[in-house]
Amino acid sequence: MKAYKRWTQKSENYEGIVIKLRRTGQPQVVTIYTVEKGLVRVLYRRHKQTTAAITPLGKISFSAAAQGDILLMGEFECRSNAAIRELTWERFIYSQIFLEMLSVLVPPTVADRAVYRLLLQYTAAFAYKDPRIVTIIAGWQLVGLAGFYPDTQRLRVTCTGRRENRGLYYVGETLSAEQAEVDVPESVRQMWQTLLTYRWGQRQIIHLQEKGLQFLEDLLYSYVEQWSEKKLKSPALR
Repeated sequence: MKAYKRWTQKSENYEGIVIKLRRTGQPQVVTIYTVEKGLVRVLYRRHKQTTAAITPLGKISFSAAAQGDILLMGEFECRSNAAIRELTWERFIYSQIFLEMLSVLVPPTVADRAVYRLLLQYTAAFAYKDPRIVTIIAGWQLVGLAGFYPDTQRLRVTCTGRRENRGLYYVGETLSAEQAEVDVPESVRQMWQTLLTYRWGQRQIIHLQEKGLQFLEDLLYSYVEQWSEKKLKSPALR
């Protein structure tokens, strides 16, 4: 589907994945991870006669003119994600969790083809695989691409409490004397490494025990908060 808008500034072509869409007001603000510029904000003014739609996790091609740090969208074509077209509550929650992690870990306007490739792999798998498992795998791999790749054998973990429906953890190579260390079994550390090195698009069977997976999910959110220094809101929706 296509929509058209003319701007006086010179336009350039972009390709990306829709991260966030703020639908209130005009113009709408769309956050997109693009091949060319990484994470950008784009202004889009929708007209009544326009039938085209922009949807989160959709793959989008568009033209836009730059105005400071903002892009002004012109012609676009957006292919919606199958999982978003038939959205369940679980898929909605985990899509929000992943996109929030992306927003706090990835700096704006810094293009990284590895991050874009992970986004493509995530959106493809999200349409037909377990959204929770796909999000945990992609989340840990995103952490690595953001420069915070964990040494799964050496890092030590301490529990700092609970928030809403999850455990809170601090991760480091050393802990102070007053920090009680969480015993992380070797099987869980191996699972952790498996998630980090999982190869998308291949028939790779991975065995995940629920207790270990729950720990690694909570640990992921704490690890993202620790390095981004920002509190995640979406995990509370689970």
